[in-house]
Amino acid sequence: MKKKYFYIGVIIFLLISFNKLYNLTFQYLEFPKNLSPVTQPGHGILDVILAQFNVIFNFNNMNRSAFFGIISYLALFYSFQIFLKKESKKIFYINIFFIILFVLTFLPILEKFFFISAGWQSRDITNIISIILVGLMFKELNNSKLKYYTHLITIIFIIIVFFKNNLNYIDWNKFNFIAKKIEDTTLIKSLENISKQIDHKNINKVYLSPEVDSMIRKNFSRYGVYAVTDLTKYKLYPLNGWFKYSSKDNIWPSKSQMHGFIGSDYKTFNNEIFLNFFLVDKIIYFKDELDKITIEHKIIDEINLNHLGRTIIIAKRSLLALKFFKDKKFQCEENYINCILNENYFENNHNLKFNRLGLNKIEIINKNNNKINFIFPYTDPDNWKIYENEKLLKNSKSNKIFELKILDLNPNSKYRFEYLNNVNFYSNLISVTGQLLLFLFVIFLKLVNNRKSRANYET
Repeated sequence: MKKKYFYIGVIIFLLISFNKLYNLTFQYLEFPKNLSPVTQPGHGILDVILAQFNVIFNFNNMNRSAFFGIISYLALFYSFQIFLKKESKKIFYINIFFIILFVLTFLPILEKFFFISAGWQSRDITNIISIILVGLMFKELNNSKLKYYTHLITIIFIIIVFFKNNLNYIDWNKFNFIAKKIEDTTLIKSLENISKQIDHKNINKVYLSPEVDSMIRKNFSRYGVYAVTDLTKYKLYPLNGWFKYSSKDNIWPSKSQMHGFIGSDYKTFNNEIFLNFFLVDKIIYFKDELDKITIEHKIIDEINLNHLGRTIIIAKRSLLALKFFKDKKFQCEENYINCILNENYFENNHNLKFNRLGLNKIEIINKNNNKINFIFPYTDPDNWKIYENEKLLKNSKSNKIFELKILDLNPNSKYRFEYLNNVNFYSNLISVTGQLLLFLFVIFLKLVNNRKSRANYET
């Protein structure tokens, strides 16, 4: 019966993991195969033996330790003990699995599975299994002193690490995710004022200059901005971005495996076609970059960043939608950006209007008196439902370029776009079902154990 429960647990685990595994596999296939991975290298023997103490004393510069806690050492001892006694079958070979993960931490194998961050996943699984193994060990052991001192040492380590992290890595006098203190509110106040002037239906984007793009992630914290995504709180939706587990190679080449990227250079920043193509109506740059900025724009605000010794400029530009010349033949399947920048495949159109209707819902209105070709500037085109004047249209999967959708917009028509990824929805449904089954399975096991306890008591 125990064996049956074990296999049921494995099945439930696979169901819960299904959505994540599906998405990772799908995205892995989307990335070019000639990129270098970003991964955790194998650990040395001292990294593993002294992992817990390294967290406190920092004598070895490790990105991530192999595991944490004294229980991991006890679990390793217990695993070998059960193995030598040839009793691994009793615990469904969990100890063997733990030993295998332990050995893999020394070898450059896990880094080959970078697309699932195997080194870090292995660490998390090792910690979970160590808890299970120590629980099994204590169940067999009647030595209450060992249990007491194990818990005591574990709690002491947790307290030391907690206070060490809070005292060493958190500056309570400056802005961070815990202490909400902004050293200089000038930038935030400007962004707040700009956001009040932006319509909630706006779907346009902001584009950061190369200098701002390279500095915003680590250098703006004292001003209350930690990353480019913080701009969305002020209705400024950046085109720039770093997208883990999401390829954007149809727009901008990735720098490493499983890390999508949309960057900035002065070639794209000054190209009207590129900015119009991606619906950019605002730009942000440093004042000392002005001699490199050639596009026409109107300055909204100038903010002095005294600590950086630079002035940041937020500006607005005239956005015009692009009509696409469908009869042109594209010769740039390898580099889509160059197609947009260097080839005259588009012309501006004054009579295309865009509105945001809600989450993943967009409206496009063609006010032209003639039919036009238009490229829908959003990725994953096959999963957008298209309605023309409230009538659902058939979404052809062949009419694409740059992996973006080519649309034939009828004159004086209104189109609604709604994003719905059915495959992802059903894979997520499978994972949620697995979680529900786990909940029911735990309740079932609890009832079975209560029944057994009651039967033993009555006998």
